[in-house]
Amino acid sequence: MRGSTRNIHTRYHAMEAAGAFDSNPANPTSRDQDGQTLYRGPVEFPKMLYHPQGLERVTVPGEVVLSPGGREVLLGQQRELIHRIVADAVEEAEALAEGWHTTPAKAIAASGRTPPPESPAQVISDKDAEIERLRAQLAEVQGAGVGKKHASAGAAP
Repeated sequence: MRGSTRNIHTRYHAMEAAGAFDSNPANPTSRDQDGQTLYRGPVEFPKMLYHPQGLERVTVPGEVVLSPGGREVLLGQQRELIHRIVADAVEEAEALAEGWHTTPAKAIAASGRTPPPESPAQVISDKDAEIERLRAQLAEVQGAGVGKKHASAGAAP
């Protein structure tokens, strides 16, 4: 049957068919046994970070075959970026200080390869985080300036 939802093409389709995403409160379609929504909105953690040098590991070795031209060609090799999961903001700050990257594209660029384009949502998220960091830094500087003014105002001439 064409277009049937019974056709499973990727591991994610198989996971969805098995109900793996139904209990995750980060998914809008998640429900409990009574049919009540479990959705709690976008959650920030756990989060995946990517290796500082963009290192990869081979997950499927592949097969070396001879091409019609007589060259050896590696077919079917699969690799993944080395990554780690952080559970909270403190763990994330430590990992970022160690050089871990927030997106696969940044890790790939760190390895010297041409990175894929980042999603617009990721670019916006990164910009929002940078704006918040700069606002906090500005508030800190302005707060320090106000404290100095008050201290000097109370001093005798």
